[in-house]
Amino acid sequence: MPPRSLRARVGHDDRADAFDEVGARCRAAIDRTLPADWSWEGRRVLDFGCGSGRTLRHLLPEAENCTLLACDVHRESVEWVARHLPVEAFECGAEPPLALEDGTVDLVLAVSVFTHLSESWARWLSELGRVLAADGLLLATVHGAGVWQRSAGARFGLRYDERIGMHVEQPWEDFDSGFGPAVWHGEWWLREHWGRGFDVLSVAAEGFAPAPDGAHRGHGVVLLRRRGAVPSAAELERPADDPRERDAALQSALLARLEGAEQVRAWRGRAVAAEAELVRERAELARASAELDAVRASTIMRASEPLRRRWYRLKRGVGRSVAR
Repeated sequence: MPPRSLRARVGHDDRADAFDEVGARCRAAIDRTLPADWSWEGRRVLDFGCGSGRTLRHLLPEAENCTLLACDVHRESVEWVARHLPVEAFECGAEPPLALEDGTVDLVLAVSVFTHLSESWARWLSELGRVLAADGLLLATVHGAGVWQRSAGARFGLRYDERIGMHVEQPWEDFDSGFGPAVWHGEWWLREHWGRGFDVLSVAAEGFAPAPDGAHRGHGVVLLRRRGAVPSAAELERPADDPRERDAALQSALLARLEGAEQVRAWRGRAVAAEAELVRERAELARASAELDAVRASTIMRASEPLRRRWYRLKRGVGRSVAR
């Protein structure tokens, strides 16, 4: 079990039992998503964005039959995985390439990765296509209808529907102080863009590792098979002629404006609260200063001043004698 600091990087609940339980649910969801005829025997499997092994550790029973690879941008997590799990772990950069040869991986698992890649998603999708074997599979989770209730769009009363193409929430977030941006995808958009160079075997907007307490219905999940030449990032990003592209762009712009206004209000509220606290502290300091001046000006303080000065001189003299 990795330490709390590493567990906290991949989930809001950093308890060991929660870490283990979520990983087990992800493993079960992977098994449900893979084709019925999938076999681990003799395969090379890459856990792309492995973190500290939340899902990977539940794949270890397959290590006797296949080669498990793991990579992540977080060095400490990779080092922990390399020390404690029987897998080939390596650090990757925030941008491609991976330290793998072309066509050498049979299955790539990307759990909670493309849910946060706002700028580099196309470059990474193209790179994963490069390392996949000719008939290799890519299983990636996405933010969809099953977790929409957690979105900013839901706070604003908007529905998850075909107006969602690819939308990025909280783009100002980073991965050092939080979980980075939250990226939402629509099924039609995934089929259109991710389907360029891949066969889309299945797309689901929910159902991947749903919460046992019903808090959410699970992430979405996409299963792709590499097809032909690897598409470039530019090809993956190119807008389609589908009119839903325009509707999705407009909806994304609306959501960005609403979220931006919400943040401005929050920042202003914090600024007003900070200013009020500063005024309160200044007033407290003024009262304390006035009380101190009143004590210094009192009759007893003026009368005792000669005695206090003599006491301080004697104290300094005793201190010097002790030092000698």
